[in-house]
Amino acid sequence: MLREWDRERDVFVKTFYDISWYDATAASAFDLVINTGKVPPDVAVTWIIQAYTELKEKKPDRKLTVGTIEVDTALANAVSEVLGCHTIH
Repeated sequence: MLREWDRERDVFVKTFYDISWYDATAASAFDLVINTGKVPPDVAVTWIIQAYTELKEKKPDRKLTVGTIEVDTALANAVSEVLGCHTIH
């Protein structure tokens, strides 16, 4: 059953995007993937609108560098704690 689903996914992705579902880099071809079998349609729509709004507001000439990346301090500190790093972010 799983092999059949994978084959169907591969045919779909190959037909519409001309890449193989089995290609390790296939995920990089998509900006957003939502499993609508698990996510209710109203939530999926909200996520799509939020993603579109965020992308629309981004300046295309903005280049990410160490100086322009915004650090989520709570996440950085949690990762540091797990890794045993004692740097304050």
